[in-house]
Amino acid sequence: MEPKAGQLLTLLLVFVFALKSEGKNECQPTTWALTPGKRFATTPTGADLPQITYSHLIAEPEAGDVNCQGWMPTFDTTNYYSCKKLAVENDISVEDFFLFNPELKRDCSNIRPRTLYCVDGFIEPLRAWDGKCGPPNRNATCEGTDIECCNALTWTCGMTRLYEQYRFTDSQLSRDDCAPGVCYEGFCPGHKVWTTDGTCGWQNENRQCAGKWGDCCDNDGKCGTGEAFCGKEACQQGNCTFPIGPPPVIQPPYEPGVNGNSTDGTCGGENAMTCNLRWGSCCTKEGICSPYASDCGVGCQPDFGKCDTAILPEFHLKAAYHGDCTGDIHNNIAVNDGICIETDCKVASIDTAGAGKCPDGEIRLSYWEQPACTGKWYGYGYTSRNTCRKLWSDGWNFKSLYVSCAKPSDDCVSQGTCVADPEPAKGICVAPVDSDAAFQVKTRYHVDCTGDSNNSTTIKKSTGTCVNTSCAVGSLDTSGLGDCPAGQVRVSYWEQPDCAGQWYGYEYTSRDSCFRLWTDGWKFKSLYLSCASKSDDCVTKGTCKADPEPTKSIC
Repeated sequence: MEPKAGQLLTLLLVFVFALKSEGKNECQPTTWALTPGKRFATTPTGADLPQITYSHLIAEPEAGDVNCQGWMPTFDTTNYYSCKKLAVENDISVEDFFLFNPELKRDCSNIRPRTLYCVDGFIEPLRAWDGKCGPPNRNATCEGTDIECCNALTWTCGMTRLYEQYRFTDSQLSRDDCAPGVCYEGFCPGHKVWTTDGTCGWQNENRQCAGKWGDCCDNDGKCGTGEAFCGKEACQQGNCTFPIGPPPVIQPPYEPGVNGNSTDGTCGGENAMTCNLRWGSCCTKEGICSPYASDCGVGCQPDFGKCDTAILPEFHLKAAYHGDCTGDIHNNIAVNDGICIETDCKVASIDTAGAGKCPDGEIRLSYWEQPACTGKWYGYGYTSRNTCRKLWSDGWNFKSLYVSCAKPSDDCVSQGTCVADPEPAKGICVAPVDSDAAFQVKTRYHVDCTGDSNNSTTIKKSTGTCVNTSCAVGSLDTSGLGDCPAGQVRVSYWEQPDCAGQWYGYEYTSRDSCFRLWTDGWKFKSLYLSCASKSDDCVTKGTCKADPEPTKSIC
């Protein structure tokens, strides 16, 4: 929600107060950046802003203390929501707010009015004031000292740079404290980006090679130079000697018998074609794709299609309409070596039985945009036997699933050989024609439909719902779901929770839109939402009159 004029005035006073106290820095916390210099947080004098106090003592922070860089005051009154309000208004999480203000209880019950609380800061690290840094020295950081680069060869802080040297010896290199491959942390990208121990690649958090370690990362995650590290078959990252040409096309994962590459119904043999649903899932011993169960047994070629191995099922599942495994059941099947199931926008959860032999965490769910496991592929999810698993996007962004038993470590995403398509901006499923939903709405904290969502409600036809806003809603985000006509989403404003107290009248909006609420949410505490024509309301008909707008915010 947008700040009010009173809040802006208070913030301005705090800013003026900060300017007046800038010179007093002998006991103040400092902030350290990747640029030279530091700035001091202000200390209250008590004379400039006597009505505001600090929530805790300002002092030089020790390692592990909160180093606060920004403060925000509470106002004349506070309540359990004040902590979240300060966090949201300063674009930090509630967890960070409590981290910056450890004296506060988690229920916010001891927050005080007219008090400055920390809204920006960090946990003070152990600084290497003695010049010794890195893992051998309790991970002390050079950042914030006068010499801000931690040399991984000597584990000491330094700032020497040998830019004029194109080639240099190891003894010279050890003096280039801030160079890639040498600088562990501090005034440099550090070990998180450039290796300082010769390890690299996807096996080692995608660190890159530089300096004495070489300029190529091989497939084993080791840095080096030459053909053994930079060659086409050996190099995964760095100055690899790849032939000039278009980048490789990364294909979605192969599902046996579902999305094979056969174009004429043949499989296996010299061309090693694989079967798909168009020609049939099973590759017969004659090398022909077949949809018949009789061809999926003896002689079936499992490397080129789906085969019936006549074993006990890996697991048994039911696909349910609701996200908690209740409602209509749309699939009730035993799964052996994988199968494509249609969800038809009617499945939000998978209920797996305890029977079966698929290990825990290895029931693989592969999401596909279109029926028959075709179209765009949106990646994997995993579950276990004897579990109710709520599906990605509650079932709205896909129309089929390929279910199988497989290890997460063996999938193509984990191995870096495939990339899932991006999530669609809107669900590909639409509400059924006979749905009784008029519209669906989410309440949002900010007036532009961003920030926290406090309620997500579906409004039924011919009914309405009271939604408590608790002074934390500035806009309504209505989806395209439902059949409420344009301009007939009715918003009715009430002074108190549960649609009680004074009534401030109606406004109207439409589905699939963002609607900024009256007074930005500051002069009401609940809404009654319904689908109705403006011409039918009592104000338009002259049979009722809204109460006058309050002169002050009730929040």
